[in-house]
Amino acid sequence: MNKDINLGQVDQNGFKESQSVNLAKLFLEKNKKVKTHFMEMDKTPNFDGKLMIMAGLYERITVEVQIKTLPKNTRKKENGDFSFTCDTKAMNCVKENVTFNPVALLAVDISNMQLYYKILTKEYVSDLKIGNQKAKNIWLSEKDEYQEDKFIKQIYHQVKITNADESCLTKCAAIRESLNNGEKETKEYFELVYEREDVKGFFTTFKYCYGENKEKSLLLSQIKMQYKDEGTTIFSV
Repeated sequence: MNKDINLGQVDQNGFKESQSVNLAKLFLEKNKKVKTHFMEMDKTPNFDGKLMIMAGLYERITVEVQIKTLPKNTRKKENGDFSFTCDTKAMNCVKENVTFNPVALLAVDISNMQLYYKILTKEYVSDLKIGNQKAKNIWLSEKDEYQEDKFIKQIYHQVKITNADESCLTKCAAIRESLNNGEKETKEYFELVYEREDVKGFFTTFKYCYGENKEKSLLLSQIKMQYKDEGTTIFSV
């Protein structure tokens, strides 16, 4: 084909971008605690997409994301620290309150199959003193390598969710899941949804069939309260 013809081309940056996005998705979605919504070559003005922190099967917290591919020639110091150049659009979104969602900078090392990140907090962005700079040198270390539980806890901290709140969110998600799937169940499957000292609460939703030939049915939810494993009281709702 004539190379001088005016046709759209895919350059090396296009391949790097798709590889970075795919690698980031692989790390983030591994344990199904995070769901990604990344855009390849179809970006919003300031971000490369978003990810959602899950509560059970439900998307709970939105995190705006900027994805950068680390250069092949990135050199690390003896202590593991290294830097790369990053444009400042996402940082300015934090600085100027363009979004009130948490913002994460993801740095993908394609060569070594590694993912690093920085949570762009107000304090972190302020310390960078970016002013009107279009790009800024960002320093990372081995401490910034992606670890799922650490990342999620940092996001919870950003939106002021405590450990107790996190537990509550997970249990509420279990109740919602039971309610949504109730039509598919014909037996009781109690799930632990409440626990405080010696008291435990269990919840189930199922389709209760009745009538001479079990031709009639209704959706029945039950709560079972238990004290010190000694006895239970069941409430139908």
